[in-house]
Parts: sequence; structure tokens; C-alpha cells
Amino acid sequence: MSATTINGEARVQSALSPRRVGHINLYVRNWLASLQFYSTVCGLEEVFRETPIKAGFLSSGNTHHDIGFLEARAGPRVGRDGFVQTKDGIGARPEFNHFGIEMENEQELVDGYRRLQKLGIAIEKLTDSAGLSKSVYLRDPDGVLLQFYADMTADWRAYYGGGERLVTGKWDPDDDVPPSRAGLYTRNPIRYDAPRRAFRPMRVTGGTLYVTDLVHSLEFYNEIAGFHPIHRSADGRVVALTARGLNRDLTLIQAGANDAVGLRHFSFLAGTLDELKEGHRRLADFGVATEQCLDHELCRSIYIRDPDGFLIEFYSDRPADWAEYLRGGGQWRYPEGRPWAPAA
Repeated sequence: MSATTINGEARVQSALSPRRVGHINLYVRNWLASLQFYSTVCGLEEVFRETPIKAGFLSSGNTHHDIGFLEARAGPRVGRDGFVQTKDGIGARPEFNHFGIEMENEQELVDGYRRLQKLGIAIEKLTDSAGLSKSVYLRDPDGVLLQFYADMTADWRAYYGGGERLVTGKWDPDDDVPPSRAGLYTRNPIRYDAPRRAFRPMRVTGGTLYVTDLVHSLEFYNEIAGFHPIHRSADGRVVALTARGLNRDLTLIQAGANDAVGLRHFSFLAGTLDELKEGHRRLADFGVATEQCLDHELCRSIYIRDPDGFLIEFYSDRPADWAEYLRGGGQWRYPEGRPWAPAA
């Protein structure tokens, strides 16, 4: 890999060059129960259903979906035109599916795909969501699935407005001549406000993973996936990564003896501190208890669990510019922190 300089820092020129983590995808026990939870407690807007495969998608208004899920079951899932979307044995129980990682445009996605081919990186699948996005899937060293995608329409609401249907089919990058260079991701999001909700998130911002070998995972996420470190804990066990400084996209933690490798939690930016506190107060309306409330110094966070036990963080940052705060030596004690009382 060659090196380049960004903002005065020497960084590896990676195979892929994403913008940010754009969404989370899960396998859930009951997709309708999950739709209810995420549209009320989490304050997201249901935007689309793929009823034949029991899949739902919800958005904060920031992108076509911040979170999606499929109901867990045995057997393959067949999408558009007979395309096998997931093979038999995948998603047979509630579990994390993938991170959706947004690219600048289709051209950068195709260029990244070519570099992956040259490096001999195994590709899980290539998909075309019938005009919404095109995607390249691969796995990290621990088997975590990553979807790198480029949006193919700026008007995702009109796309979804076509009614319920199967959307995911096969994509062959060689068929796209030339690939689009247009950045069609949402540039001026309209923040959704659910009629009955607890939180009102601005966007999903990424997730935290326990990893088997932190050094190996850092090499992969830097040289292949295109994320670079923005913060390291004093003991070196925790490293936060960003793609282009838009979010703290991924946090990697060296797994200990009692830590399950894989997803620890995923995170939503909740807005201001007052909005975060309001969300906490409204949890009682839905009978949802907090897992914990922690002050991480950089941010204050409230953690809850969804119907399948997935841990969700809602947080509010203290500084207006979190990246500058960290570059300046600001403290971020994460995922640990000191107890915090939102109602105080």
C-alpha cells in the first residue's frame, strides 16, 4: 500500500475510501416487533418493507435507512430475479448482519472493487438494489460483514414510494460503463420527528466491536476498509476510527477472556443534551429501562436494549467539534465512563 498525507498526517492509501458508516443491519426474532420498537422508542421513520423476506427499513431523515433488519429464519432468502440474497445457514437466529458503509459515488465503489480484486480480497457478494444503491460485501478478520455501497438516487423517498417489492438483485460492475461519478447521498437531510417517540436521533454514527487481534484488525480497517485512527485509549486496548471525520464510525476493542468477539453496540447521535435527557424521560412511556447512563467526557450516553437484546447507545457530544477536541488531547473514556444521572 502507498502512503498519502491528509491534514498533515501520513496515512495509508487504502483499497476503499468510504465517507462514513451509513446504516446498521440486523437479524431479528420478530420483524414487526422490531419495526414497532425502532419507530417509537428510537424515533425513526419506517420507510420501506420487503414483506416477502420480512425485512424492514427505518430512517432518521439523514439517509434512506439508518437501520434495517430481516426476520431470522433457516434457509436462503431469495431477492429480485431469483438472486440468493443470503445463503442457507446465515441469519437463522437473531444476530448482527452488517455495517452499511457509504461511498462517495459509484465510480469510487468500482475503483475500490478493482483494487480488492488485485489484492486477492474475498468478495462475499455484489448487489444492485434496483436503483437505490450498488454494493460490494466483504468480511473483516473476525468475519464481520461489511457492505460498501454507493447511492444511485438522491430521491430515496420517491424510490421507496413505489410500494412493497423485492429490491436486491445481482450486480456485475463490468456492466456499468461508465460508472456514475455523482455523489447521490443525502446532502440536506430533513430530521424526522415521530408522532410518538422517546428519542429523536439525528443519524446512526457507527458501532463498537470486540476484536480478536487489535493489530490485525487495525491493519485491515486502515489498509483495506479505509478507516483511520482518531483516538487511542491510554492502555492501547481501544481505538476509534473515522473515514472522513464525519463520525466516530467504528471503535475497536481488544477482546478479553469474557468478551464475545463481534458487535458490542451501535450508536445514534441524539442531538443536544436536552434532547438526550428528554429521550431518557420518555422511555418510561414505553416501559423501557436503561441499561446504563455513562459520562465519557467527550460525550454523555444512554444505553438501552432492543427486543432482541442488541445494545444501543444514544449520545450527545460536549464539544461542537469532536474531532478537534480529540486532536487537542481531550479526554474520551470509552466504552467505560462514570455513572451519569440524566434526570438530575
